[in-house]
Amino acid sequence: VFGALFLISPIRGFRAIRKGQIARHREWMIRMCAVALGVSTVRLCGIVLAIATKEGPEVWFGYSVWLGFTITVWVAELWIRHTRGVPNSARPAGTPVAFSEGT
Repeated sequence: VFGALFLISPIRGFRAIRKGQIARHREWMIRMCAVALGVSTVRLCGIVLAIATKEGPEVWFGYSVWLGFTITVWVAELWIRHTRGVPNSARPAGTPVAFSEGT
């Protein structure tokens, strides 16, 4: 599932940027980065689950994979929704600028 997302995201992002859809491109690139960073989150979840369960990887590894990737992709989707369509004048100082579709 996550390998497919990692392949689909840059393809969709590339298609969006070729059509001049900068905001859509940004969203797909955030999703791709989230899946890539999910590997790190999987490791952190694995450490936490290993300590919590005091068992071997055969018990917690599957949970850490799904939990780690799901958390990272979920946070990315929240970020996309939070920054989507917010006018630049209403954006707090220091936050990234979201481009409109026509820019």
